[in-house]
Amino acid sequence: MDRPEWITVAPDNKAIFVTLTNNSGRRVTDAANPRVSNLHGHIIKMRETGDSPLATSFTWELFLQAGDPSLSSGGANLVGNINGDTFSSPDGLRIDPQGRMWVQTDHSVPGSSGVPGTTIDQAFGHNAMFYLDQGSKQSKRFLVGPVGCEITGLAYTPDLTTFFVNIQHPTGDWPVADQEPRSSTIVVRRTDNQPVGN
Repeated sequence: MDRPEWITVAPDNKAIFVTLTNNSGRRVTDAANPRVSNLHGHIIKMRETGDSPLATSFTWELFLQAGDPSLSSGGANLVGNINGDTFSSPDGLRIDPQGRMWVQTDHSVPGSSGVPGTTIDQAFGHNAMFYLDQGSKQSKRFLVGPVGCEITGLAYTPDLTTFFVNIQHPTGDWPVADQEPRSSTIVVRRTDNQPVGN
């Protein structure tokens, strides 16, 4: 598999999702890993027979292929099928109690330093967190991380008014200017104290 990272189960227990972040070294494809040199990764959806954790069989589908239409000159392998804000390398993944899917990214340019200004960085920018509608597969960017970081890890209070998001291995001035960068956890709240994302 192409670097499986996170697994999340839908609140109604009717679906299991797995992020496959990327695999630039893939040379042989199969149904679950359909792209050679898979730079942008994908998400697989599974459903156990009878929606039972005791099931011994399941069905699956290729839920989403990451990528961006602006990279079409590089071939279909780079385009993906995201509707809305595009992203590369899905990593962190969670479905909240309202059934909203949150995807966090960890992309860099294979074989390079990952310095902004490369083709992939121009298409996707910094790593970020996205809301992904499970029905329409419409993607909306929710927050963007600092230079060099991976966005990973999501927790929230039961009333969903406070989100906790991890900023891992940043390389710029984060979180304090003119100091060594440090991994951090940020707190996201609305100014009107309503649930985040509503």
